[in-house]
Formats: sequence, structure tokens, C-alpha cells
Amino acid sequence: MVMNPRKIRQNLLKKGFAEIQKTKHIYYVFEIDGIRTDVQTFMSRNNQEIGNELISEMKNQLYLDKQEFIDLIDCRLSEEGYIKILRSKNLLTEIQEVNKPEYLYHGSQYFLEILIPQKAKDNSAIGSQFAIYACEHFSSVIPFALPIRWYPDNPTGKRSFSCHRDKTLIEYGSIDPNGVGYVYKINSEYFEKIDDWQWTTTKEIHPIEITKINVADYWHNISFSDEALKINKLLYPSDTLYLNQT
Repeated sequence: MVMNPRKIRQNLLKKGFAEIQKTKHIYYVFEIDGIRTDVQTFMSRNNQEIGNELISEMKNQLYLDKQEFIDLIDCRLSEEGYIKILRSKNLLTEIQEVNKPEYLYHGSQYFLEILIPQKAKDNSAIGSQFAIYACEHFSSVIPFALPIRWYPDNPTGKRSFSCHRDKTLIEYGSIDPNGVGYVYKINSEYFEKIDDWQWTTTKEIHPIEITKINVADYWHNISFSDEALKINKLLYPSDTLYLNQT
């Protein structure tokens, strides 16, 4: 197998690598938010096609297997996907600490004096850890603080919702328009970043500050699927609450 060095160069530069010209070789150093990491590789200046031996060296230098390296160069592996691989191998600890905020936020519909790690119920590997999840911004955890309930509200009930930024879509379940939830401000000391916006820890955490939120204040950011809207109208009938729902 051979690969075109110009294609490798172009795609490494697109994926967050900085090019450093040296006498015999050109180095490519991976950066995150302008901060240089220890992850780097290099190629000769002669522009010769890259064969199996050098491909093997480069994929090892970038902490990838051969297929992952090919995917990185062929654009099937994104910069975000590459960062996830490096983080899974604990190769970005120093960068993470540099960018780590002093405080994080956790949302829950329950009032808790101590936050205890629990098994998350998302279907993805990242979203189903046994951990406490947190985010850097207060607004990011509002959807998780909203008291979205199962329907029926018993062990046989179902609940499903999704969120994008500060918007929440209730796909199944209900929410009391007069309900409350809680946002917890917590120290980031024991947390590790797992993706672009989430941090986790497996340690119990004592909140620094607890803020009670009212559903009514965030009602304009909540939407419903047709099925969830029927459920909510049944449980919380109103002539005006659902006028903005389609």
C-alpha cells in the first residue's frame, strides 16, 4: 500500500495539526485550541509516496491502528473522533488540565446533598458510564435539571428526551409546568473530560452551591413530540400553555 504525501499533509492540517519545517523533515504536531500536544509525526521533504513501513511508523506516532490512520487521512475519522481516541488512551491529560475550568455544573430533577455516581441510561458508550456527569456551563445542564417524568409515572413507565444547547425536546413522558429542578455547582478537581462538552467522575461529590430552577422560566425552550404533547395536555390541561407547540 502507498499513500500520497500531499494528501497526508493536507488532511493532517485540516485535522488540527501544525506544520513545522525542519532541515530534513517536516513535522506535524497536533494542537487543541492552540495548545500544542506531545502527539506528532513527520515526513521527509522528498515528496516520495509513503509505503507500508512509513505508514506503520506514522500510525504508531499518532497512536492509531492502520485502519484508523487511513480513515484520518481519507476524512472518515474527524478531528473530534481523533481527540476521543487520544482521550481514551489518556494521552491528553496535560492539555485537559490546562483547559480545565475551576467549576462545573450538574443538573438533576432531585434535591441532593451529595452527588453519587450512577449508571447513565444513554445508548452510547460515552453516555452510559457509571459516573457523575457535568458540563462547563450552567445553561448546558438545564435539560437534565428539568423534572421530565416517566409515563405512566411508575416502574413500568417510559421517558425519552433530547437536547441541543439550551433547547429540550420531550419525546415521551411529561413535565409539570409548575415543577422545579436543581443545578449543582461543583469543583472540577476529580473530573475528566470525555467529549467536547461532558466531564465525568466516579467519586462522590459535595456540591458547592445548589440553584433551584423553575420549569416556567424555561418553558419557551421546551418542545414536545406529538405523543408527548398529548400526554402533557392530558396531565396538565391548559388553554394557553401549549399555544406555541405544533
